[in-house]
Amino acid sequence: KMILFQIPPKSPDSASERWYSAFQADAVVLNEDIEYKVEDTSRWTQTRNVTIKVLTYSGKKKYSDFRMNYNPVWEEIRLEKASVTTPSGKVKTVTEQQINIMDASWVGGAPRYPAARTMVVSLPGVEEGSLIDLTIIRHKKNQSFFSIGGNFFRQEMEAPGHGTGNHDRFFSANPVFRYTDPILKKTIRLQIPSNLPIKIFRADQGLGLDKIWKRPLRQVITKKSKTAGESTLYEFTAEHIAPVKPEKNLPPWYSFNPVLFVSAGSWETYSEKVYRALRQAALFQPEIITMARDLTENSMDDDSRIKAIRDFVARNIKPVDIGLSELPVDQITPAARTLSDGYGNSADRAVLLYALLNAAGYNPEYILVSQSSRVADLQQAMREYPAPQWFDTVLVRVKGTMGPVYLNDTDQYAKLGTTPLAGFPGIVASSGRFETIQAPAADLIDGSETSYRIQLFENGDAFIKKKILYYGNKFAEFHKRFSEMPPEKRRRHLQEQVSSLSRSAKSEGKYTIDYNTYPGIEEFSARVNDYATQQDNYLYLKLPGLISNVDGAGRDQRTNPVYRNYFNHQSVNIEMLLPDGVDSMEVVPPKKLVFHMPRAGTISIHTGKRPHIGNQALSLRIRQKVDLDPALVLPDEYLQFLEVDRVLSHPQTGMVLLKMKE
Repeated sequence: KMILFQIPPKSPDSASERWYSAFQADAVVLNEDIEYKVEDTSRWTQTRNVTIKVLTYSGKKKYSDFRMNYNPVWEEIRLEKASVTTPSGKVKTVTEQQINIMDASWVGGAPRYPAARTMVVSLPGVEEGSLIDLTIIRHKKNQSFFSIGGNFFRQEMEAPGHGTGNHDRFFSANPVFRYTDPILKKTIRLQIPSNLPIKIFRADQGLGLDKIWKRPLRQVITKKSKTAGESTLYEFTAEHIAPVKPEKNLPPWYSFNPVLFVSAGSWETYSEKVYRALRQAALFQPEIITMARDLTENSMDDDSRIKAIRDFVARNIKPVDIGLSELPVDQITPAARTLSDGYGNSADRAVLLYALLNAAGYNPEYILVSQSSRVADLQQAMREYPAPQWFDTVLVRVKGTMGPVYLNDTDQYAKLGTTPLAGFPGIVASSGRFETIQAPAADLIDGSETSYRIQLFENGDAFIKKKILYYGNKFAEFHKRFSEMPPEKRRRHLQEQVSSLSRSAKSEGKYTIDYNTYPGIEEFSARVNDYATQQDNYLYLKLPGLISNVDGAGRDQRTNPVYRNYFNHQSVNIEMLLPDGVDSMEVVPPKKLVFHMPRAGTISIHTGKRPHIGNQALSLRIRQKVDLDPALVLPDEYLQFLEVDRVLSHPQTGMVLLKMKE
């Protein structure tokens, strides 16, 4: 064991117990030590010792078992110690029967790849008041470069906006000094060869939010360092760390909590290494030349040729959920092997796409993509402190008729140029240059437009025509859903759509589903009896389809920011033709309502009336538009955010009251 500064162990005293008991937490981390002994930039050993006291029944359920993922091709894992001390003082040690080693879910269907494993450990006799003691050792080899916290960051990207802290992540050797349970003491120790260039940064308030979220400065993590022979020893410690309040839609954990960043890599060097492996795997192969010719011989233009290649890979090469960083780069597979095997992870599918495009006469590029955040401020940690796990997806970019298009993140149902990864950062593998993934045209951005044309009659009946246009990835989802939907299920879907207007609605006319044009079109009509309620000489009704909530609004107040890592572009247009006997009307909102969301965009509702002219009936027009980019809502902005949700969801919003002539 590597000991830098000898500190005698001690049990929590009564003052410490009073401190953590005040949080009414499920458990408390009494002590956690994580040690890294680095041999060189590709090999190191990490040792994690942790002692946890379970305080509640919920804590018992949370900490009774845990799992650890690894791949023996470049990592060895050993459970050195796992014991539970009951409140009575009895010590129970984990036996071999309580440790299960399972294959990753993809192993059976992808035998070409080194099999990943999951170690599942069931702790014996955990109850309220128990002490859990663990020592876990990992030996890593053949890594691209030394960094800490990469697996933790990847799990952040896989489960964004969590409200519970994604408990399994905290059983890994992670670089954050704050959990959803209080921590009495946590220490991270590093033994680094003195000749190894390394970047180390301790961020007491996290990294990425300091420009927009001003909080009182307070030192949380203390640092010690010294030289020992040919190594430099570092020790970072934090004590008495209050837990994060569980809330939905939280920002990335590293952005607002004490965290340590350590990296010996650079994106330029790493991307060059990956690029060499990708390029080597796509070198001249006769099978690829033949396949590219067969796929494109009947295509008349660039877009149809590129689409033919994309669709072939989407239909014939099964995706395997293995990120680029989960295997050594020497495991990247030649294109011909991926073609013959019929499956591949993101990197191998990209190699096949690249090779086919190259054989067809194009000049494609590899783009490494990080799903860290679409919010620029939250990309700072990724950009400044490299870890391979930040970039787990490989796309291929090629120039089509409308400009550069990205492949390998859509299937045959998507319009060429659509990319669900729009807004995320990418690295051009050949140069190491950062860029932002973007669709080549505005109408390829995810979105929808819904329109209602309502003919209202004096008796309150109505004839309603609804039309939806689908753009971007919403079109791809629409196309896939309905092209694979059997007729009976399609009939049921129409019934559900009609019933959403009113229980008394009856379908009338043709039901149109068109995914052979762009944007996709869904259209139907219905006749509704008593759509408006009659009372004396008044008619009143609730307009259909208005967007009535803002995702992320919930509790009356927030401690931490609300995080929305997606675009929201949609509009609703309503035209209601009124009967001749209308004397006057009131609408909520009466004219114009615009909500400006800080750093995100706007939500607006515009109401207009068109007078009765000639054969044109008096009509009411309402347009609601949502244009929101990925953004954070700070705690002091939350009440304004909540007010927007309250207005949109208020029962009176969208109400129409008509006074009829006597």
